[in-house]
Amino acid sequence: KGSRFDSKRRPVLRNGHQLFLFGWLGSDVRSVIPLFASLLHTHANAATMDAPGDSQRTKTWRRIVLCAMTFGYGAYYLCKSNISVIGPLMEDDGLYTDESWGTLLAVGSAGYAAGKFFGGPVVDTFGGKWIFMIAMAISGLSTVVMGLWGQASGVFMSAWFVNRFIQAFGWAAVVGITPKWIPQRSQGKIFAIVSLSYLFGDVVVRIILGQLMHADWTWNEIMYFCAGGLGVVFVFVCFALKECPEEIGGVNPNDMDASTALVNPERDSDEKPTFQQLVAPLFKDPRFWAVCLMSASLTFVRETFREWTAMFLKNALHMQKDEAATASIVFPLAGGCATLLAGIYLDKIDRRARGPFLMSFCIGVLVSTLCLWLVVITDVVTTVSGIVLIGAIGFFLVPPFSFIAGVLAVEIAGKGRESTCSTLFEAVGYTASIAAPQLTGVLAEKGWSLVFLMLIIVGCLGTASVGLYWWYSIKHFRKTGLFTPLLEDPSAGKVDMFSTAVHPQYGEGKTVQ
Repeated sequence: KGSRFDSKRRPVLRNGHQLFLFGWLGSDVRSVIPLFASLLHTHANAATMDAPGDSQRTKTWRRIVLCAMTFGYGAYYLCKSNISVIGPLMEDDGLYTDESWGTLLAVGSAGYAAGKFFGGPVVDTFGGKWIFMIAMAISGLSTVVMGLWGQASGVFMSAWFVNRFIQAFGWAAVVGITPKWIPQRSQGKIFAIVSLSYLFGDVVVRIILGQLMHADWTWNEIMYFCAGGLGVVFVFVCFALKECPEEIGGVNPNDMDASTALVNPERDSDEKPTFQQLVAPLFKDPRFWAVCLMSASLTFVRETFREWTAMFLKNALHMQKDEAATASIVFPLAGGCATLLAGIYLDKIDRRARGPFLMSFCIGVLVSTLCLWLVVITDVVTTVSGIVLIGAIGFFLVPPFSFIAGVLAVEIAGKGRESTCSTLFEAVGYTASIAAPQLTGVLAEKGWSLVFLMLIIVGCLGTASVGLYWWYSIKHFRKTGLFTPLLEDPSAGKVDMFSTAVHPQYGEGKTVQ
């Protein structure tokens, strides 16, 4: 009774003396040990993506749909990353300068941001399957137009705007379909796997296109290749993608497993909501606004590196254009590896540990960017150090960026609003980053050290926004009863974090993580 652990070696806390970093400071410092032990507690059943009672047919189709979404959205990057890869070719042809290239990229960012505002509500209203395929088809057609009329800057920019606008619907469709197939307890891991589509998809595309550049393909031919590759994947997706398990005679796993109820069960409903019903609960949640700020800052930094890494390696580190295109994969490659590991770990920790978990990554982004700025401003940057530091920034930046429009959107939105919440997060992020390519182009003309100094300032804002999300999450969990331990022993002044008891939201017999 006098120990901080009960007879089953489960962590217990002194009531009212929890120590939470940047939260409440209790008088008993020893409480920090059992608290963080409880946050990192792992449940064995969190590792599976199948629900109890699933038929073998449902399990098989779940994996097919997961592959269709992953490879399908990865193929989108054939018609998305191609622009940043062929930039040096178009610059050598005298079609663009750094400043005018930044204008083109800004137009694309504006189109992507505009699409995000419409994508979520459209998917939540009409479903994700057909929206995913329609967006894929239009993206391929617009890429063909860009290859045909690349010399006409007005047509090229217009086609690029349409391409980016329609691609914004693709991820909204993925976020809308995934929760219908995957139990909530495994969504962190699954969203990390699906996120590999745009992380490793970006890597594969850059490798392939870099080899085509090395083989002296023109930028027009590369455009046609990208459109054709997207068309091949489109055929596969048409047959493999299903909206929900009901299409193949199955059942939604979150309807079968009541223990995976979402954090906001009061928002869950099977009725088709109006647009006001979709957004009103989100606007009232302070966590939503904290994550919007997080999305704005992290997207700004990510878009800058994603669009300008090849240019930086070519102009600042004096690499050949094909070598720069291939070496630029270090940013998405490191980020993809980190996201997969972080997603697996995210399912094993308590929801209340997401704040400090994300904070650690944002601090890593700040430190890495600061080191890159220092080696550039002191003129001691080398090819190796530049590539290593860019990889480090990708390693720390991409996981929290990926979780914003995935697992965090599902956590905050509740059932039926996932796509709307996800695309609103991304819409805010890409709206804020519209100026990133143009501003980077202007600053790059004066010196790359100014670019990285700008990114350090934006990174500080992102770290502060994670702190706000952490703070508001604690308040939310206290309000809903998910932060306060369930079973108290007043006589001993102890509480048990993992007891099964009657919970005001989940009822009797539900273990709450």
